[in-house]
Amino acid sequence: GGAIYALAHAVRRWRRVGDPTVFALWCASVIYLLIIEPPIYFPNVFGIQNQIEEPFVHNIFTVQFLYGRLPLYIVALYPAMAVLAYEIVRSLGVFQRRGAFFGAVCVGFVHHCFYEVFDQLGPQLRWWLWNPNVKALRPTIAAVPMASITLFATFGPFVLTLLLRWFIAGKVDRG
Repeated sequence: GGAIYALAHAVRRWRRVGDPTVFALWCASVIYLLIIEPPIYFPNVFGIQNQIEEPFVHNIFTVQFLYGRLPLYIVALYPAMAVLAYEIVRSLGVFQRRGAFFGAVCVGFVHHCFYEVFDQLGPQLRWWLWNPNVKALRPTIAAVPMASITLFATFGPFVLTLLLRWFIAGKVDRG
């Protein structure tokens, strides 16, 4: 529901204000998902089994993709949370007052705050199980590996936002 609402909001904002940034963020977050997730689930297929071990396994859910490895809620989570974090920062005027870089840092931080709740609860609710034998998953904060905190929760949304602000929103703001 959150991903569908985020998409509807993005389209509505583009039509009303003429700003395609939120729509581009929604699409970019799905593309980011499609780039980052498959190699993690299938390192052998991508020839990176020596560089990356299988870090986790998801539980079985009603709707799953990638041969039952990628649950629908993960696909929906990426754009829903990216748009929510971006819109919080944008609505507070951070981009206008502080610029693209600081705004992107704030989006990464806000996204991290929301994602961390999900990342801490997921293993406890048995939505997924982390592989304790993977050295790259150490150290952890509580049940969450630092790699998840930095890459998925903070750095990815920061980079997506920064690129979109530079290449899309900057043109809208100037035009």
